[in-house]
Amino acid sequence: MAKPEWLNSPRGPDVAPELRWIPVITFLQTAYDAMTATTTPDGTGHVYAADHYLTAWQVMTEPQDWSDAEIEKLRSWLNEGMD
Repeated sequence: MAKPEWLNSPRGPDVAPELRWIPVITFLQTAYDAMTATTTPDGTGHVYAADHYLTAWQVMTEPQDWSDAEIEKLRSWLNEGMD
């Protein structure tokens, strides 16, 4: 087992600096964390923020006749739903 790249420097802002690479142990710790970490801020860890994916869905689905104002209205609505 090799150390995963996301543990190398510079680490992402949501990767704890205390986290160390110990084969198997690190896997078990992160698997447990992924299942139970539901109180992190929206958009970090495994608490996904829907508006982060809006641009990708827009590119993939190519919605017809959507203005920039309508896209921003949808983004605002998604953000309100996350509060």
